[in-house]
Amino acid sequence: MTQKITISLEDTVYQYLQAKTNNRSAYINDLIAKHKQEEENRLLEQAYIDQENDPEFHSEKQLWECTTGDGIEDA
Repeated sequence: MTQKITISLEDTVYQYLQAKTNNRSAYINDLIAKHKQEEENRLLEQAYIDQENDPEFHSEKQLWECTTGDGIEDA
C-alpha cells in the first residue's frame, strides 16, 4: 500500500533530485527505507552493548550455563 503526500524541498535539493532520478517517489522511498534500516541497526547494536554491560544479564546467563551438556541431544 502506498500513501500520497506533498512535501517541500529546498531548490538545491529539488535540483539534485531531478538530476539523480526520473522516479522521485521511488528514490525518496528508498532513501527513507535505508535510513530506517540504519536506525534500527543502531538501536539493535546499542541494545547488545547495553546487554553486554548488564551485570544482571550475565548473572542470569551464568545460572543457565549449568544446563549445558545436560544430556539433551540434537535430533
